[in-house]
Amino acid sequence: SRVINVASLSAAPIDFDDVMLEKPGAHESGDRQSKLGNARGYGQSKLAQASMTVELAPDFATDGITMIALHPATMMDTGMVRNAGVAPRTSVDEGRLAVMSLITAPELVAGAFYNGATLATPHPQANDAAARAKLMALSAELTGVPSTAAVAQAADASQRPSPAGAAVVSRLGGDKIGTRQMACRNG
Repeated sequence: SRVINVASLSAAPIDFDDVMLEKPGAHESGDRQSKLGNARGYGQSKLAQASMTVELAPDFATDGITMIALHPATMMDTGMVRNAGVAPRTSVDEGRLAVMSLITAPELVAGAFYNGATLATPHPQANDAAARAKLMALSAELTGVPSTAAVAQAADASQRPSPAGAAVVSRLGGDKIGTRQMACRNG
């Protein structure tokens, strides 16, 4: 089995002091993607996906599930891009083909980041263990779903389940936070 998290090369560092982008000026962006609205919030959410992939992949692997993160294509011809008045650089079909190639690839590196079908390097914060721990704690706090570490600490060692569940922050920096709960089989 596989879990493919759609991330982006547009990842932006997660500001844990203002993760919901509530400080004055947090929504202002001087970068080239500011036409896309809250580029910083989008970038943080995509980094969260890549970071959670790195963090959770080893637990999923124990159940035979390979988890990866993927940047499918750049500025695909989607409503989000068109509505922002930005010229698309790739087609949705290119993104679909990238996803499908990894779904059917004979081998993948668990926890890895792919740019299309090519193994790539994610934003450096995705490989920062301390930042990932903060993200796991934040995710548990915002969703009420305990992290796998909290589940492991709370459970008796002889009855400890395999990863019982993990809440993944799928949107950071907006008025609302969306979560996706990924449940794993208990051992």
